[in-house]
Amino acid sequence: MGVNPGYDPDNVLTAQFTLPRVRYPNNDAQTAFMDRMLQRLATLPGAKDVGTVSVLPLSGGNMVITYTIDDGRPPIPSQNQPSGSIRFITPGYFRSLKVPIVKGREFNEQDRQGTPQVVIINEALARREFGNQEPLGKKMQIGYGNGNGPTQPVIVGVVKDMKINSIRGDAEAQYYLPFSQMPFSSVALTIRTGSDPAQLSNALRDAVKELDPNIALFNVRPFEEVISASIAQARFNATLLSTFAGVALLLAAVGVYGVMAYSVTQRTHEIGIRLALGQERSSILKMVLGQAFLLAVVGVVLGVVGAVALTRLMTTMLFRVNATDPMTFAGVASLLIVVAIAASYLPAWRATRVDPMIALRYE
Repeated sequence: MGVNPGYDPDNVLTAQFTLPRVRYPNNDAQTAFMDRMLQRLATLPGAKDVGTVSVLPLSGGNMVITYTIDDGRPPIPSQNQPSGSIRFITPGYFRSLKVPIVKGREFNEQDRQGTPQVVIINEALARREFGNQEPLGKKMQIGYGNGNGPTQPVIVGVVKDMKINSIRGDAEAQYYLPFSQMPFSSVALTIRTGSDPAQLSNALRDAVKELDPNIALFNVRPFEEVISASIAQARFNATLLSTFAGVALLLAAVGVYGVMAYSVTQRTHEIGIRLALGQERSSILKMVLGQAFLLAVVGVVLGVVGAVALTRLMTTMLFRVNATDPMTFAGVASLLIVVAIAASYLPAWRATRVDPMIALRYE
């Protein structure tokens, strides 16, 4: 939950819809509708930046297409060609998510059908393909076309890495094509607002209905909910394991208390003799707590040995921590020892309250 995904989800409203082929059969029709819609949504009260993308980050969908870099490199067999996550976006998408362009430019209104094809890549792809070389101006050949042959756009910008498929791991290679040059029927809206994005939901639905009542919006929700849903399984696992751990800790504390209380009861006669012979009550307290400490240490050592062997099965559930993380083991071991001593304190304190005369008669 603390990972920086590469964009700012605060105050961003998202929604999805599909352009029906019956009403928008070609690229020109789809582009014309998108232009009208973006102009209308920009006038919504509180809307700051409006953009669209073919697949919303962390929404569970992805589209991976192979590509090659056309800069004089030797040809690469098709089965060995690199691939990257591809997105079709409109100008304003990066601004709506506050994703900075680190090199070059973002798409603009001039990037349309009939103009030179362009592409924006992310930093991960730039590092993988170009290293320290300048990627701007290089041409890519992408294994995806719009019916007019292969797409061969020129790189005009490099954008900051974003987590688009999963919060876990590093950002993978990504590249972006302008919607106006490569329309895509599946569309996700991203609208940055000045306040609570949920308050804009009804106005958004009304605006799209004005443009085309046959288009139905779905998954209208703040972007924070999208991110929250993407880590729901991890959150559930953490909650479930934490609950089990809490119950186990409580049972351990009750068990230690019961054992120590029984031990003190069994040693009542011995404790009475010690007190009668002049042993200090504080010494009795230390003796009982020392016994509890020794048992706790032995238990923790055995537990650590078992945990080292078993926690390897949890590797896939862990994030940015090793299955045998020393700090985790040290912290948990210390906690268990403290709990064991705390659970033993009451029986130990009762031991110091023993009346020597009654203890000497105790059998």
